[in-house]
Amino acid sequence: MRVESITGESQFRQLEATWRELQSRGAAKDLTLTWEWMSTWWEVFKDDRDLAVLVVRDGDEAAAICPFVRRRVTRCWLIPYRRIELMASGEDEEDEILSPYLDFVVSPGSERPALEAVFRHLRQWPTWDELLLPRMPAESPCVPIVLELAGRAGFLVDEVGRSPCLFVELPASLDDYLGQLGKRTRKRVRRDLRRLDEVGSVAFKVARTEQEVAAATEALIRLHQARWIQAGKPGVFSSGKFSSFHRRMIRLAHQNGWLRMGSLLLDREPLVCEYNLKYGGKIYSYQCGVSMSPIGNLSVGTLGEVYAIEDAIGEGMREYDFLAGAQPYKQTLANGQRELVSIRIGRGGWREAAYRAAGRLRERVKRSPVPGILQRARRQIDRLVG
Repeated sequence: MRVESITGESQFRQLEATWRELQSRGAAKDLTLTWEWMSTWWEVFKDDRDLAVLVVRDGDEAAAICPFVRRRVTRCWLIPYRRIELMASGEDEEDEILSPYLDFVVSPGSERPALEAVFRHLRQWPTWDELLLPRMPAESPCVPIVLELAGRAGFLVDEVGRSPCLFVELPASLDDYLGQLGKRTRKRVRRDLRRLDEVGSVAFKVARTEQEVAAATEALIRLHQARWIQAGKPGVFSSGKFSSFHRRMIRLAHQNGWLRMGSLLLDREPLVCEYNLKYGGKIYSYQCGVSMSPIGNLSVGTLGEVYAIEDAIGEGMREYDFLAGAQPYKQTLANGQRELVSIRIGRGGWREAAYRAAGRLRERVKRSPVPGILQRARRQIDRLVG
């Protein structure tokens, strides 16, 4: 297999047909690996990055795409690091999309030979110091192959984080789902559903036309921002890049039939807006906005999720995915869990040695029982390591 490097904007745009062809063969197992998600992210976040996409070909046929981007970062205050990372990651904190299930776009069955070709290329590719692979599904067949090949190549490999993704394996009906919940949760949800019906006219409406999608999007942003601003925080939609990405993605998802923007209405006013996406037989529960108007002691946010789960069952979906995080409401409503794993690969050399020495110093300070000046030193070292 041979590796082709894509570094120019026009080359990347020409890759669309190949990417979609791989998608049609099941290579994009998750929505976040599709051309739509990745190319939209690139349009919004490309300013301080360069394309470093690798295409693995078996003869004339594409076997895999490694959606890499490249940028320079500073480690240990002074050391310039040449970083390669997966596209749709590495945003500034206030702009973070937190795309889950990042991976290589690989034709099923070609993982090992394709990645062997990639690591041969990486050994010969001089312009990188570290490779970051964040939020990969732990069950991905690529993960153990990457760990094996990186170690065999003499690179320095670390697992730098794990996070849970909670989900609902959907049964045939809402009653069946509620029957799977814990006794207290099931009793509370059924009680709150009845009480909400007693307050007024209740409906769950899915946006279908462009006008309905636009109205639901504005309601989502309004409700989400109001809640976070009241809590003294800016809210994710205060970020221009975050908002730009999702407004574009909502339009594309609507065009492709992937959008499931649902609103829980009370007397025609939105209580909850659910920004969900539908792909590959499952619903991705990405974001929601919840009204600040109190309605007794009802948990209207939880009720919004229950109505969205009922809608997913009605659509014949197999799974309702709460995505990364283990917030209490997810724990009470989910019946399954998987993990995301983040991997860092260091090339070696003096930069890597300095970075790892700073990391060891940080751990030594962290274990120190002495407060005060050492705690301040720890914060400085955390900033140093980055």
